[in-house]
Amino acid sequence: MATPRTPMTRAGYEKLSEELERLKRVDRHTIIKAIAEARAHGDLSENAEYHAAREKQSFIEGRIAELETKVGGAEVIEPPTTGDRITFGSTVLLEDESGKEVRYQIVVPTRRIRLVAASRSSRRSRARSSASAWAIP
Repeated sequence: MATPRTPMTRAGYEKLSEELERLKRVDRHTIIKAIAEARAHGDLSENAEYHAAREKQSFIEGRIAELETKVGGAEVIEPPTTGDRITFGSTVLLEDESGKEVRYQIVVPTRRIRLVAASRSSRRSRARSSASAWAIP
């Protein structure tokens, strides 16, 4: 069965790759040393340090597996920097009726969305739209 492709921006891909490398090269070795040190203290059944280290190791190994799946199935998408279309990875600047501006990045792959009432001012697109339902601030 083929691994499903996960769309993500270049910045998101690099962030996940860096975390994966840190977990593999630094955190994994640190926790192995902590487990060995806790074992040296004696009785493992009542050794809180040992149990905490094993729990942390379990979390790290799970996160490594999760990141390997995400990075392995990544489909890097370069968002458009200009134009009147909003696509996955696009950053938009919205202005409400009071004049307050909010910047959003579209994080959910969507079908093509067109800005409703776009105007250009100071090289920034402003729109009164309900696009916030599609984005996370």
